[in-house]
Amino acid sequence: MRIEVPFEIHYLTEGTVPIEDVIDALVSAKLFIEEGGYNLGGLVPGLHIEQVQVNVRSISQESPLREILFTAIYLTVQKDLEREVPALIELTTGSAVPEGFKTIVTLSVLIALFYGAAYVKDLVVFTTTNSKLKRQLDALVEDLAKRTGRTEDQIRKFLDDRYKPHGKIKLLAQAAFQFFKPSKSQLNAPIRVNDREITRETVSDVPEHYSYEEVLDAKTAQPFNGIELELHAQDRDREASG
Repeated sequence: MRIEVPFEIHYLTEGTVPIEDVIDALVSAKLFIEEGGYNLGGLVPGLHIEQVQVNVRSISQESPLREILFTAIYLTVQKDLEREVPALIELTTGSAVPEGFKTIVTLSVLIALFYGAAYVKDLVVFTTTNSKLKRQLDALVEDLAKRTGRTEDQIRKFLDDRYKPHGKIKLLAQAAFQFFKPSKSQLNAPIRVNDREITRETVSDVPEHYSYEEVLDAKTAQPFNGIELELHAQDRDREASG
């Protein structure tokens, strides 16, 4: 089954957004929509996601910045479980995408976004805090749990298992910075993703980009590009060891 879900992202900015920020925000939006789409398989009982494709329909750089994308989700629904989630019943019986399923997809995308943003906040302040970002994440998880039948603990465990062991959380963190760049550069302008609004107060809780870079610079492990490694079976100055 192929389902097409529209995504409209409005940055409620008052001025023109630099093209560099537009590009970064668009790339990060694609990543989070893909993550949110694939995560549905672990967040919604009876749903198996085969493929997620994101296409850009239009971009308006003027005030406000608008990005309109369409997501094609290829999925299958387990028949004996579809009745546990009302949105899945609508999905299998109607020709148009039901609002209930569109809301679930939107929530899944925003959960991936705020999971990465909340991680950054904790990293920058060197402790786990009850930040606005964390509270927003908790509210999204609670909302999704009510719509899918999953418990909040099940959703959190799925997210931790998916991201923390594989280091993918760092990718989400970087993408979160990119997503919020148009708003951060214009007095923390609110953002609307489909029918969900990210308030100015919530945007203001996202750390500045340079703060995260300073944290990265303080780490003992740093990436180096263009380095060649020469490996030897023995120590060059001690042939008996290696």
